[in-house]
Formats: sequence, structure tokens, C-alpha cells
Amino acid sequence: QQIEIVPSTLWDRTPRSTVKTDGGKQTAEGATLVVDSGFRTLDSTKVACRAGALAMLVAFWFDGGLFKLATAAVFWILLELGSPGRGVDRWQAKAIKEGSMSSRPSQNSRGETGFTLVEMLTVIVVIGILAALLLPVLSGAKKSAQGVYCMNNSRQLALAIQLYSQEYHEFYPPNPDDGNTMDGYNWCAGDVSGGIGGIPPGPQTFNPDALSNPNKSLVTPFLKNTKVFQCPADPRYGLYNGNDPSLAGQQVHAARSVSMNQGVGTIDAAFDADPAPDNHEGPPVLSVNGPWLNGLDSHRRNSPYATFGKTTDFAAVSPSQIFLTLDESPWSINDAAFGVSAAIAEWVDWPSTFHNNGCGLSFCDDHAEIHRWQTGSLNLNQKAPKKQPIAVDNPDWHWLADHATVKLH
Repeated sequence: QQIEIVPSTLWDRTPRSTVKTDGGKQTAEGATLVVDSGFRTLDSTKVACRAGALAMLVAFWFDGGLFKLATAAVFWILLELGSPGRGVDRWQAKAIKEGSMSSRPSQNSRGETGFTLVEMLTVIVVIGILAALLLPVLSGAKKSAQGVYCMNNSRQLALAIQLYSQEYHEFYPPNPDDGNTMDGYNWCAGDVSGGIGGIPPGPQTFNPDALSNPNKSLVTPFLKNTKVFQCPADPRYGLYNGNDPSLAGQQVHAARSVSMNQGVGTIDAAFDADPAPDNHEGPPVLSVNGPWLNGLDSHRRNSPYATFGKTTDFAAVSPSQIFLTLDESPWSINDAAFGVSAAIAEWVDWPSTFHNNGCGLSFCDDHAEIHRWQTGSLNLNQKAPKKQPIAVDNPDWHWLADHATVKLH
């Protein structure tokens, strides 16, 4: 009988020694060979540990969470415990002389002792320090990646609106501030309010059906995918409440995160005379009034602030200076028209701060960008008030007002 004693190194299969026995008795020295195969560590265990750690790190990168990072660290620790030179020989052979002590002296070397408590605590502390250092960096990188994705969505929306205007004699699509879902009277239909912080969701917050309907959302025919209405950093998810049976019972992302500059777009004569919800009749060929531009919800087109019903209405200002769409705060969003007060220092609607205190915008010349706010005045953690007075010297209000309109007289 020949028994092979294999070293603990799983990458080296060279036998350490070979002993021939005869009925359990060593022919040369009369020793009995006992093979202890407990606690075997196979190559597959190492592969599983590495795969588990990699999976947790990938999950951490995309979804965040200290639990995933800690789980990955545990996988690596387990891998170390089973690696060469650590812990007890997993394929251990002991030669014990008949009636005497073991022929192999007990060892207290590094290869036989495994981790000490101090070593384990050191590993955990180092992992904690690395996590504390890396978490802000990884979080910032994730937000930057979302910002690029969001900027791409904004540009696609701007191009779709431009294509619409080319089809309709340079008129911008309808942009009433009533959230209507009537055929032919909204660039982007519906009310997507709430769905965050215990605020009940609006009728279309988790129902993208109206956005997919080209008669209700007039820019949809010029888009490849209605997901461009979403910002990837919008935290709102909820139960689908539309009519698509394939989505029934599923959690879906908020249908829309963007709104259009209330000073850009068109309205019909009926809504111009009486801006009541769903009061629409006739073709939308009048420039919007931009009602909140004077801070009083009573502004009329071009008196005194410019509004833009057509792509040819930029005689007083460059289209590259006027924002077209932006990501609105989930605490503020409702209909698809974003109100800005240019006359009074106040927030009417609130832009988002999704991207490291920045917001994704598109402009009337079709370019898109992420704008970083200079103050923390736009950070919300509860439902936004209807109007919020702010300091006259607030640089964020000045920037937004200057990029929403221009004063004509």
C-alpha cells in the first residue's frame, strides 16, 4: 500500500513524501501512518470565496451599502484562512510510532497556527479604515456616472423637442401648467407628485402609460425610449398603477423626473383666457405666459419678461442661455411646467440636487449640462412649500432666473 502525503499548498501538487506500509506497519521503521483529512480546503472553495467577494464588490459599486462591503471583506478573510501558509495543514499526515509519541514533532510555526486574535482585529480595523476612505470616493464616482447618464437623457429630450418644432412650424410643444392628460395639449402629460417621504403618489407618478401615449405626450413620437423622462438618481420607486398587465404588481421607477421651463412652450386660446385645469380648445399656437415669472402667478407673455413660443423668439437673448428642461426635486415636482420667479427672490418650484448638489438641464440650443449649485438652499427633506422666500443675493436664484428668461422692458 502506498500513501501520498500532499502539502497544504493547493497550487503545488508535488508530493512531500511517500511512505510504503505493510498492513498499516511501516516496513522501514515500524510506524503506523494515520491520515487526517478533516478540514479539507479545495480549489473550489477558493474560487467560491473570490467569486463571492467580487459579486459583493460589484453590488456595492452599483447599489452601495456597508453590508455588501463587509460581506466582501468576510469572503476575503475566509480566503486568507484557507490560503497557503495559513492555518492547519488541510491534508495532514501524522506518523505515530507503535507505543510511542508521534514521530513528527508538534510544530508551532506560522504554517500551523493560523490567525491570532490580534491579527484578526488588525485586518478588521484596516478594512474599516479603507471603507471609510473609499466610501465617499465611490459614492462620488457613482453620482458622477449617474450625472453623465442624466445629461444624455436631457440632450435626447432637447433634440426631441427640437424635432417637434421642426414638424410644427417652429412652435414649441404645449406647456400648460395644469398636468392635463388630454389628447394634443401637453408636451408631457400627467401629475407625478409625491411617492416619497410618505407623500401619496400622484395619478401618474408610478404610471408611465401617459408618457407612452403619443397623443397625450406630444414629444414621445420623437423619442426612442420614454425612460429619458427619468433621472437615474431619482429615489422614488413604487407599485405600478397603470393598465399594462405585464407590469402589474411590480415596483417601478417614478415615471418622470424632468419639467420644462414654464417660460418656454405654447398654449391654446381657451387656456390663455382662463387657465383652469383641462380647459383646452383650439390649436396651441400662443406663447405661454410664464405666470410665475413675476413671482405672483399673474405674468403675461413678454410683459415684462420674455417668453418663448417658437424657436425663432430669441431676438433678445441667445437660446444657449435659456434652459429648456431640468430635473426637478422629487419633493416639488407635480405637472410638467417648472415655475421660476425672476422678479422676486423666492423658490416657486425646486430644481433637484441629485448630482453632488447639481442638477441636469437642457437648453434651447439643444446642449445639456450638469449645473452645480453654490449653496445648500435647494436641499429638501420634506414636501416643498408653494413659495419660499430667499436672500436677494442668493447666487443659485440669480443663476436660475437669468437662465429662465430675460427682462424686455
